[in-house]
Amino acid sequence: MAWMGASLTVLVGVCASLVMTAARAAPPASPYAGQWQVRQVLVHEDRADRLLYQVNDPRLVGRMVDIDVRRIDSDLPEASHCDQPVLVPRPQVLNTLLTRTLWSALPGKDAAQAFGLQVSGTREVKVAWTACTVGQFGPSLKTAPTDKAAGDPERTWVALATPNQLLMPWYGDTLLVLEPRASDQPARPSFACGQARLPAEKAICASPRLSSYDLSLSQAWRAAVQACEGDAACLNDARRDQTQWVATRNQCARDKDCLRQAMKTRLDALMTPAEE
Repeated sequence: MAWMGASLTVLVGVCASLVMTAARAAPPASPYAGQWQVRQVLVHEDRADRLLYQVNDPRLVGRMVDIDVRRIDSDLPEASHCDQPVLVPRPQVLNTLLTRTLWSALPGKDAAQAFGLQVSGTREVKVAWTACTVGQFGPSLKTAPTDKAAGDPERTWVALATPNQLLMPWYGDTLLVLEPRASDQPARPSFACGQARLPAEKAICASPRLSSYDLSLSQAWRAAVQACEGDAACLNDARRDQTQWVATRNQCARDKDCLRQAMKTRLDALMTPAEE
């Protein structure tokens, strides 16, 4: 029976070794992992042309970004897929990061302050360049030759300014400020879900992403009405277009893809005057 005891001891030792090896091989949890939601869209105060996006643009505010070891997925405009992203954090001073990749520093200017960030530009942030095994996420950023020599690639980045604040550059030289979104956080559209009756309304209430689009549409709609500045003909046209669009949206019923596309198209249409 002694041999059984010895064999058992060896087996336990082997199992323990395998567990320790697996633990060492397991990749560490990414500090960027989770679902993030855009809370602010910032534009540099010295930017002369604002042709693509404006400060807190409804097309960007509320959009979500999911980050895990398998994929970066998002409903941001222009977003493409990024499979098996490699996000290795390394510290960098925020002002240095912004001036190298988004906007050259002007004499006496603090880059973080010029973007309207509520974070000190002298703070070290955890920066990771979004290297995708397949695909690409976000705009390519033109770094200076000296930065290329230092190993900074011509692609976008994500940066943890604080544990609850993720920074990300986006198209049109904009800077996105994202916050974590809890998985159990309820959907909150612009209307009371307790009064939802139509299938399309119920589908919106059941989807945080669609609810967020609904809020963005509500904001864009208010801006479009204000832009009419009391012009009766303008208001009538705007209301007619909105009524027609709501009828079209309702035809999607519970089809989430149809609803998302309908709301995105309408949001783009409402924001067009701001681009002219």
